[in-house]
Amino acid sequence: VGAAGCVGAADWPKHDWPSQAVYVADLVEALARPDTCLNTTTAADVVSWLNTYHSTIDADSLMYTWTVFQVQYYDTPRRPDVRIESADTLGRKCWAFVYLAAVDDATLPTVERAVADAGLNLDAFLAAFRAAVIGTMPLCDRVLANCFVNASYDPARNGTCPGEVWRFHELGFERENLMRRNALSDPF
Repeated sequence: VGAAGCVGAADWPKHDWPSQAVYVADLVEALARPDTCLNTTTAADVVSWLNTYHSTIDADSLMYTWTVFQVQYYDTPRRPDVRIESADTLGRKCWAFVYLAAVDDATLPTVERAVADAGLNLDAFLAAFRAAVIGTMPLCDRVLANCFVNASYDPARNGTCPGEVWRFHELGFERENLMRRNALSDPF
C-alpha cells in the first residue's frame, strides 16, 4: 500500500508473454479498484502512458508486443531460416491471449467507468485492447487446425496431429494455468 492508503506499484513482469499478460491485466484491473486513488498525479500519468504509448504499435509498446511480435509466431509458412515455435510454447502464448480476453469481458467496463468518473481518458488504450483480443484469439484455433506445420493454412490437417495438440494443451496452456491456480478454462 502506497501513500494515503493507495495501492503501490506492482512488480515488473518477467520476460515471457504469459507473465507480461498477467502484469498488464493486474495493472488494468487496479485502475478499477477503489483504493487505486485515480485522483493522484501518478494515476493520471499511468492512464496517460497506457492511453498514448501503449495504445499504439510503436516498438516496445504493449500493442506492438501483443499484435505484432506475438502474432508473428503464428505466421505460416515461415521462411526456412526462421524458427518455428513448439506446440507447447504456442499453447502458453494462447493462454495469455485467453487471459487478456477474460480481462476484456470481466473488467474493462468497470475500468471505463472508474477512469471516466475520475475525469481521465483511456479510450484509445481500451479500443486497442479490445481489437487485440479480437485479432489474436482466432490464431490459436488456426495453429491447432494447421497442426503446427510450416506451410500455408490448410484446415484438412485438423485432427491429424494428436501428439502436438496434446503438447499445446497440456505442456503449454495447462502449464500456465497450473502456475496460476487453474485460472482459466481451455477454450481450444
